[in-house]
Amino acid sequence: MGFCSTEDARIILDPDRQVQDTIRFLCHPFQRTGSTSATVRAFRRDHVPCPRRVRRGPHQGELVCGDLQHHDGRRILHHPGDAGAFACGRTRTSTTVEGRSRITSVPREPWQVVGRDAHVGDIPWAADERHLTPLAAHRQA
Repeated sequence: MGFCSTEDARIILDPDRQVQDTIRFLCHPFQRTGSTSATVRAFRRDHVPCPRRVRRGPHQGELVCGDLQHHDGRRILHHPGDAGAFACGRTRTSTTVEGRSRITSVPREPWQVVGRDAHVGDIPWAADERHLTPLAAHRQA
C-alpha cells in the first residue's frame, strides 16, 4: 500500500494524495504509542479512511476506502518498502500433505535487505528500524 509501479518498472509513491497522507498519518500515532492496535483505534476515532488499490478484476487499479484493519497496519509497519528498500526471504512457501501451498511469514532477522534506497520511501530507513522494537515487544505469542 502506498506505492505504484511505472511503465518502466520503477517504484514510485502512489500519486493519489489521499494515499500518501494516510501512510504519513499511520506513522504519527504509532510513533506516539508504539502500538499497532492504538494506531488502528486512532484511525477509527478520527474517521480516517484507509485507501487501497484493487489488485484484480474489472476494477483493477481503482482506489477503494475502508477501515484500517490490524493486520494491514502491521503489514505496513513491518514492510521494508516503506523505507525504500527491497527484502528477500520475507515469506516461505511449503506444500502440505494434501498438495496445497502454504505461505508463512518469516521473522525479520533472516531477511536479506537488498537495495536500501532502491526507490523512494515514505519514511527514512532509521525510522523503519525504530518501528521494530515496539512491534517486537507487542507481538503476541
